[in-house]
Amino acid sequence: MESPTNNSIDWSGPDDPDCPYNWPMWRRIYVASIPAFLYFDSYWSFASSVYTSGAEDISEKFGVSHTASLLGLSLFLWALGFVYPFYFISPFIGAAFGPVIGGFVSEAKDFRWLEWVETYKKTILQKRLRAETRSDAAQSHSLPVALPSSAVIQRIVLKPFKMLFVESIVLFLTIYMAFSFAVFYSFFAAFPYVFGDHYDFTPNQQGLTFISMALGCVIGFLAIVYIDWRTYPALEAKYGVGAVPPEYRLYGAMVGCALNPVSLFWFGWTSDAGVYWPCSVVAAVPFAVGNIMVYSSGALYIMNSYGSLHGASALSANSLLRYAGGGAFPLFTVQMFSSLGIGWASSLLGLVSVALVPVPWVLYKYGERIRARSQYITIKQPVLGDQNSLGQMTSGGTRVSR
Repeated sequence: MESPTNNSIDWSGPDDPDCPYNWPMWRRIYVASIPAFLYFDSYWSFASSVYTSGAEDISEKFGVSHTASLLGLSLFLWALGFVYPFYFISPFIGAAFGPVIGGFVSEAKDFRWLEWVETYKKTILQKRLRAETRSDAAQSHSLPVALPSSAVIQRIVLKPFKMLFVESIVLFLTIYMAFSFAVFYSFFAAFPYVFGDHYDFTPNQQGLTFISMALGCVIGFLAIVYIDWRTYPALEAKYGVGAVPPEYRLYGAMVGCALNPVSLFWFGWTSDAGVYWPCSVVAAVPFAVGNIMVYSSGALYIMNSYGSLHGASALSANSLLRYAGGGAFPLFTVQMFSSLGIGWASSLLGLVSVALVPVPWVLYKYGERIRARSQYITIKQPVLGDQNSLGQMTSGGTRVSR
């Protein structure tokens, strides 16, 4: 009997029960929930920050300094930052090690342990073909697993670092976003110092003060959604869907950048003066709002500018620096606050934030010129505010009239 070719392998019809589109709702929810929970970033951020609640007890239990007790937070963030660039080679590494591990698992346990569920069409159909034919011809349809070359791995791993140093957009936005992220995590060391030592809060009460940070994050997210909702429909009507210049993504950062220094000065000097505690707690809200707005706008601007392939590398470098800063800042936050005083320590961070305020504004004004000189942006995009620059473009940047 002639073996079917790869082209003849397909669903038996639109109602094929093996097709994921025809799965029952409970199975769809189950499959979708697994990656959703595994990659839900709030879990990692919760896991990192919850550690700080017991930093004082850790210091007493093991007889170490407060700085040493915060190493758990720093090492956790550094580890996340270190592995993030390798995330993009995980499909290659996973494919290579799958058969290696699967062979031992299948022999020791059972084939059912290999994959309880799989939604990829080719995999489902190939498994079904093998089950139906049970022949060597059917086995030949298995796709070979090709190991990535060292050049491919080097390009994927090293490209984020190269982009960080040769792309102005990536460099300055990464510095800004990394500093904001680092200051955000410095609050996890500063709050226990300020509210514990100066306001005599109990550990439970100190933990409750972080509700203001959570509230600010929610407000920041809603603000970004609102800005996009109010601006993007009109921009897409003007430029066309998918053709809006990336600089318009910076609206959120242009608003949020002013909130960070205001919050830091407010928090520092009200706490330093011993003003009634709600004032200091509320002061953290604008910073969380601004932090989310800067990060969201910056990430969207990078992705819109560089596309999915190069944008992923740029954000990988961005995450590496953010987590490196987020892990380092808590280690010297308490010393800085105790040496300079709460007011001046917060003001120092506030002054750096002021110096970074122009970043989104400069990119909004000159971003199109910077993108034109990029080594990675090959698709020419419409000029900001120029409706006449619309038109479909080839990957080499050649204009194609509509």
